[in-house]
Amino acid sequence: MLTLNQTIKALNNFASAHLQINSFGEGEIQDFATSGVTQYPAMWVDYEEPVLETNENMSGVFKRTLRCYLGDRLLKGRGNLTEIMSDMELIGIDLVAYCQSQTYFAMNQTIFNVGAFPFKQFMDSFHDDEIAGYYIDLVFKSSY
Repeated sequence: MLTLNQTIKALNNFASAHLQINSFGEGEIQDFATSGVTQYPAMWVDYEEPVLETNENMSGVFKRTLRCYLGDRLLKGRGNLTEIMSDMELIGIDLVAYCQSQTYFAMNQTIFNVGAFPFKQFMDSFHDDEIAGYYIDLVFKSSY
């Protein structure tokens, strides 16, 4: 089973290798862009509450959901909104493909969620920056 640290490291590796992502961070979304040095486009990973499901045989599944925000800075007047959303869609598709294809996850008995991956639009102000993009909930499941 992968720890939270190992899973975050794998997502950071994706962001570091992706040619369109210039910053990576993790933690509560309220902390996004607080350092003042965020380079856009950026990826931010927020933790949702994990769930441990057990059965009568005392075995179970541990589910960890990580909300991945993919965003870029909006210009005044929002003239670049369509460009941002287009780019963030492509990065989101790359992120899902990366997680599904990584033997790193499979070797550690982690099963990545299958099925639909809703891309949920967000537009928010983080300190002096107005950001737009998508967030995707990634679910990692491990038997124990």
